[in-house]
Amino acid sequence: MTHTLSVLLCLGLCLGQRMRAEADTIPRPSLRAENGSLVPLGRSVILRCQGGWEGEVYRLEKKLSSDRIIDVKSNETEVEFPMPSVTAKDAGTYYCRYLHSSGWSECSDPLELVVTGEESPHPG
Repeated sequence: MTHTLSVLLCLGLCLGQRMRAEADTIPRPSLRAENGSLVPLGRSVILRCQGGWEGEVYRLEKKLSSDRIIDVKSNETEVEFPMPSVTAKDAGTYYCRYLHSSGWSECSDPLELVVTGEESPHPG
């Protein structure tokens, strides 16, 4: 009887720790470009970041750049990052992540935003 009780107690503790560890794991978000990531110059695009839990703040980051970091406060599982008129400067690799009560999520898989066409020269 004592052996059975010890085994059940150990099993309960191990299962409880595993369930707590799984609950603390923050799901990795996904990032996509509405209507595709190939965007003509001057057109708009909406990047959507979807998390597995309700986030508090969602962040869009551009690889190797500090000029394209946008934070959006939201308690939804998906947020939009609109880009109303893309330029060649907007092309690049983007990631998103979100903040939850357990901390920041991992980064999403990269999204390569490609801007097609040429910028017209400014009259000078």
